[in-house]
Amino acid sequence: MTKSQVKKPSTRRRAVPIAPPIAEPSALNPFAPAPYVEPVALTPEQVEVEVLAGVLEGGSAAGAGRLAGTEHGTAIMARPRVRSALVEALEARGVDDACLARVLDEGLGAMHRMVVYKDGSAAAASADHDTRHKYLGTALKIRGDLRDDAQSSDDSWEATIIRLRHTRGARA
Repeated sequence: MTKSQVKKPSTRRRAVPIAPPIAEPSALNPFAPAPYVEPVALTPEQVEVEVLAGVLEGGSAAGAGRLAGTEHGTAIMARPRVRSALVEALEARGVDDACLARVLDEGLGAMHRMVVYKDGSAAAASADHDTRHKYLGTALKIRGDLRDDAQSSDDSWEATIIRLRHTRGARA
């Protein structure tokens, strides 16, 4: 090929098709975007209800707060009125002290499942110490014997152990 036979790329701009206007949602086009609706400001009581509902549906307090339009979901859940409403809602769903104690007892006795290999040999079941440790930490936090790191930053490990020994001796 000679230089004159090589086709050069065109410098002319091509026409771009214009998108059709966005249609309103209808039965014929359910994927059309809905028109924008201005959010309604909630009262503080309504925000509490929304955060509590979000937590009861399984979300975190912070996530439920964001959905309710506030960044203070965790602080809202710490309010005595909201905590008592949460306890009442959980008891209405069958989550009472006996249920929590039963689940805690099962967790403190957690075992690894027995494994059966292809050749027919089996590994014996053993204690699941990681799960037991998590349940124990939860139980101690519920009783008030163990606090979160942010709350106990001023306590040393020695002070925590002494406090636990003193509490255990008083209960025995």
